Amino acid sequence: MSEEPGTSDSTRHIIDDHFTRFKLDFRVGQGTFSNVYKAIDTETNEVLALKCFIQEMKNVKRYHFAAREIAFMKILEHPNIVQLKSFEVNVEFVFIGTEFASFGCLFRFLAKQKPLPEKFIQDVMKQSVSALDYMHNLGVFHGDIKPHNILCSGMNNFTPIVKICDFGLSEIKLKGKCMTFYSGSYLFMAPEVYLKQNVDVTCDLWSLGVVMYNMMFCRNLFNVDEDEVQKTIRLVRCQTVPNYDGSEIYSANCNDLLRRLLIYDKTVRIQGATLRAHPFLRLEAPKTYENGYFLERAQSHIASATNHASNKKIADALVDGLQAQLELKIHYNLLRDEGQRNYLVQKLEQFQNFIYDVESKLSSTPELTREAMEKGVTDAEFKTYLASTPKMLQGFDIGLRAEMFQMEHKYPKALELYHQALQILLPLMKAEPKSCRKELLGRRLLQWIEAIEALTAAVDGGGSSHPVRN
Repeated sequence: MSEEPGTSDSTRHIIDDHFTRFKLDFRVGQGTFSNVYKAIDTETNEVLALKCFIQEMKNVKRYHFAAREIAFMKILEHPNIVQLKSFEVNVEFVFIGTEFASFGCLFRFLAKQKPLPEKFIQDVMKQSVSALDYMHNLGVFHGDIKPHNILCSGMNNFTPIVKICDFGLSEIKLKGKCMTFYSGSYLFMAPEVYLKQNVDVTCDLWSLGVVMYNMMFCRNLFNVDEDEVQKTIRLVRCQTVPNYDGSEIYSANCNDLLRRLLIYDKTVRIQGATLRAHPFLRLEAPKTYENGYFLERAQSHIASATNHASNKKIADALVDGLQAQLELKIHYNLLRDEGQRNYLVQKLEQFQNFIYDVESKLSSTPELTREAMEKGVTDAEFKTYLASTPKMLQGFDIGLRAEMFQMEHKYPKALELYHQALQILLPLMKAEPKSCRKELLGRRLLQWIEAIEALTAAVDGGGSSHPVRN
């Protein structure tokens, strides 16, 4: 096995000590919480890209995202999405084996600092849009489209074979619901993500537009460096989207597609059937599924997750449980009957408690420190500090849903959920010992009580006081 020069690789030794199944060749990539190796699966003799999560896997949040990435890859089936070949999970390690991309990622082609040929750009865009269109039709968005996550697994008559990879930040937006999302790579994040506005799947299309801009002009959008985050944010907030007359070396259709992807207003940004029909792409509609396909799969995975949990196979229970949860959400998006959707939302809420319970058994919950509070804690991060108290986590999630309904101006539903959240959380707060966790949750409860007063006034003219305050 060849070692990447100049690197200290403790992960390799852990794999060698615990898993004889994988024979490592060399490291091809490194992230914050994982390493990626070229490896051989000795059981199948297949060459794989082996993504290894080792360090601090007892952190529930990191384990959750690793297991969720596996769940997404088990669900998504498209020729331009990297294929899951194998995986190993336990409470200390997560390994994800996927097909190996022999030509590396798109960034490798951009590193030559020369505009890429239009035919190459067209091939990359056609296959990338095809994969994203398939995902978006299910309500799934990738969340981190960038050159490093677009692989080239080979060449077919000088045509690159494109594969979208890395689903660690992927999400499913439920049809008709508001959603905020603040993750990704700064140079490729859509304006609505930067501004923490209601997002949808079109945020991926902005990111893909930035990738297309990179391929055509060999520079970053906004002409900033990767570490100039604050400058990028200021430009986005000022709606300073670069205007250009196109490039003379590319066709009118190529230039037009780029313009229509990099539109600041997501409601006007090209998408769906209009995107597929664009003369630079001309793609067919994505594959469809029979009614009940994802519901049937979800029911099967719920059964296996429950069985794993009863046999104390906690890691396997989490992967199957998360897959079932994602499949239920996709089924929700494919339903046309609103009554069936409302019923399914209740089932999703009930099953969420199972996920909380499984995650709470993975490890002890990290302690929230004063330093972390001062730096700022996102809702997703705060939920990891609540994981050891599933009931508290449930109440917090209900409160977050109330905030979403308030954003949608559905005040009666928001009031109902705020009440439910407080009924769960107020008794728990009394029993909670003094801590940063209690302080931060208390601040949020005060905000929700104020929201109840304002919404009550909006609904009934302010003539009634709220029982929570009595």
